[in-house]
Amino acid sequence: MTGFAQLLLLYAWSIPAAVLFGCALSVVGAHLVARNREIQVLCLSQGAVFGVLVSIGMVHLFATHASESRWIPSLSGLAASGLTYLFSEWIVRRRPHRKNSIYVTLFIFLTTGGHLVTALFPALDSHLSQAYFGDLATLTLDDAKVAVFIAVPVLVYFIRRWRPLTNESFLTAFFGDGRSSLSFTLSTLVLIAFSIQALGFLFTVACLFIPTTVLGTVTQPGIRLHFWLCGIISAVCIPLGFGLSLAFTRLPTVPLIAFLQVGVALLVVLFVRLVGALWKTPQTVKTI
Repeated sequence: MTGFAQLLLLYAWSIPAAVLFGCALSVVGAHLVARNREIQVLCLSQGAVFGVLVSIGMVHLFATHASESRWIPSLSGLAASGLTYLFSEWIVRRRPHRKNSIYVTLFIFLTTGGHLVTALFPALDSHLSQAYFGDLATLTLDDAKVAVFIAVPVLVYFIRRWRPLTNESFLTAFFGDGRSSLSFTLSTLVLIAFSIQALGFLFTVACLFIPTTVLGTVTQPGIRLHFWLCGIISAVCIPLGFGLSLAFTRLPTVPLIAFLQVGVALLVVLFVRLVGALWKTPQTVKTI
């Protein structure tokens, strides 16, 4: 037990960083799902993967010191996801009836582009695997500190601005008003780009979509409670999955976290439904 505790101390920054980032992604994901942005977000995520791979390939060709290029993949991923967002918005506005097919085609194009870049730079094989599946155990100390620096302000922003942001999501969901505030868009792009580069595609999309999608199967909780539950589910599952993967080394960390998110969210859904059923059970009326 002492050895396991000492092992956890090695990740004293990684675990809090992943928890905070996962919570921020889960809250953002609830807004994105309400705004029907799921497929577009997959495109943005794939765009970030493509940007990260291209920048690392260029670094392998031209950089002499890896430390000098530490920020290049993050900035490249942010730029690529931003360009993907602008291009997808531009083309969808001209062909709104083809929105889903446009997003899917763009996703396929970016996916194949990433694999072609990897084929041109064989040294990127490990980076491609890291970009998709991630591994919290390999999160560097600097990246963990940056993740905390990004996640905390974003969480504070979403907590303080939850009402106007929720109104935006409501208008989009029920009236088709797809406008998003600039601050929301920038926060989303920064979160996705850095998460892809540091934590991986699977971690990013799992935290974005699993909690809110599973919780969306029940209607009893209010909107504010829904956002809190999304964040809490990730806050519980990330350290739990991380600890289990350290205890049982054959278990991959990020897939285990995603699996736990589904399980814990389903337990929350069952609990809410049970409480709702008990609350609605009519009391026995005494007859005279």
